[in-house]
Amino acid sequence: MKYLLTILTVLMMIGSSAMAQNEAEATPEGPSFNFDKTTHKFGEIPEGPKAKHEFEFTNNGTKPIIISDVRASCGCTTPKWPKEPIKPGETGSIKVVYDTDGRPGRFTKVVTISANTDSNEKLFIKGNVKKNMKKDEGDHSHENDGDHDHEH
Repeated sequence: MKYLLTILTVLMMIGSSAMAQNEAEATPEGPSFNFDKTTHKFGEIPEGPKAKHEFEFTNNGTKPIIISDVRASCGCTTPKWPKEPIKPGETGSIKVVYDTDGRPGRFTKVVTISANTDSNEKLFIKGNVKKNMKKDEGDHSHENDGDHDHEH
């Protein structure tokens, strides 16, 4: 019986040692982003209103994340990010706003995050802006104001 208990104890020690090693490998050295998702698909959205999405992340590293810059691939996309360091285990978010006004059709935009991490992170927003037909019709009631023909 003692022999069996010794074997079980040794096996349990080996198992917990392996689990501790896996946990140590799972925690990156230094600051590290862990995003819930890096791509957001809006689907079909109307032209006019701003499309907004918030990308949430956790710092799963061992040092604070300091975001120095977040850039969008064009001026139609505006990112906002935390200016204060995100400590290990804490969460933060990158807010992205896409201006749909005058931009009907499919789009894919890239947002690049520069931080004190090993590499830049990239986030993506995608969708299809449905053209606003009322905008095309416009108000033509004043087209000829001031252009009256006068005979002299």
